[in-house]
Amino acid sequence: MDISPILSDFWQVMLPSVAVFLVILVASNRIGKFFAVAHLPLITGFLVVGLFIGPDILGLLTRPAVDSLYFVNQIALAVIALAAGNELRLKEYRDRIRSITYVTIFQPLLTFLLGGLGMYFLTLHVPVMADLPTASQVAISVLAGVILVARSPSSAIAIVSELRAKGPVTHTILGVTVIKDVVVIIMFAVAMEFSHAVFSDIPFDFSFATFLILDLGLSFACGVGLWLLIVVVLRIRVRGGVKSILIILIGFAVFVTADWLAEWTAGQWAHKVSFEPLLVCMFAGILVTNFSSYRNEFSQILHRVGPPVYLAFFTLTGASLEMQVLATTWQVAILLVLIRILGIFLGSFLGGKLAGDPPLHNWIGWLGYITQAGVGIGLAGEIARQSDFAPWGTELATILLAA
Repeated sequence: MDISPILSDFWQVMLPSVAVFLVILVASNRIGKFFAVAHLPLITGFLVVGLFIGPDILGLLTRPAVDSLYFVNQIALAVIALAAGNELRLKEYRDRIRSITYVTIFQPLLTFLLGGLGMYFLTLHVPVMADLPTASQVAISVLAGVILVARSPSSAIAIVSELRAKGPVTHTILGVTVIKDVVVIIMFAVAMEFSHAVFSDIPFDFSFATFLILDLGLSFACGVGLWLLIVVVLRIRVRGGVKSILIILIGFAVFVTADWLAEWTAGQWAHKVSFEPLLVCMFAGILVTNFSSYRNEFSQILHRVGPPVYLAFFTLTGASLEMQVLATTWQVAILLVLIRILGIFLGSFLGGKLAGDPPLHNWIGWLGYITQAGVGIGLAGEIARQSDFAPWGTELATILLAA
């Protein structure tokens, strides 16, 4: 095997891109703090910096450079998924289980249905999607509907900590938010399989259902394996920094292995066999948090590695946005936001009503579910990088990131 092209790409593209990106991150971190002073999230500052230094404005990072830094996204997605699983602490939500159950059922359902239906009609106003076959537009709508369901546990937890909020509404919002991230990653795994089948002309028969179940089963099995591996790492008596690096590398390895397995099986058989790395990492996070004695240490590691990882991830995400697409589709993004808010309100109100919550809780509870951050942005990025989804994948990701 000739590795000279790989080494050439490393020296000529990746290494210079990494060096430039590290300098940019220093500036992004400083500028992000100005946004915090203005009572905006840090990640807003990171996204804006990324947008300005990206290919379409200042050009400090070219499009090939952004593409070569994709491994940063994979590392960040692993941390985001592990953190999402870490937030699902089953014992803490037992007192509000009825309300959490009903809201978790109806809010994702109505948001997905309204968001997907709205996106289906809006595809007619996006040039690269307007002329696609109906089945393809349905697949795009399903993906959009799923990502509109996503929420931000980090935002909710930050606001609760800042306001020192306590009570039934707070417990319900936190419980639903965390569980929704679990639900949305599972939904995304199914939606991706469906969309790949549509754009690869795979028939929807017994074999498709079999491979879908196999892929999901493999994801959960790998999640168990990752859980056991993380526990082994946490048992090692070394400094916390070493454990943090090991867990990041293991999470990154999950994404690399998933890509390799999909490529290898596609070359060997008629259908590729794969697993969803986000689902694997999230499931492992749930198991470590609820079924091991290392929950506190695991949480501390994720909180320690989170800020630098998110800094790199959101800055790079801003750089990957395509301004030309954004300029022509911002109206679509605004409509999707309004549709999403409607779905959240209806789902929260109906769920709370059926759970027997006080009317005031039902009228104001929906306000706690609007923000989106890590998981939603991460899933949008996954759509953009799928070769099967070119060229509309990048446009859809840009629309959803704008939303």
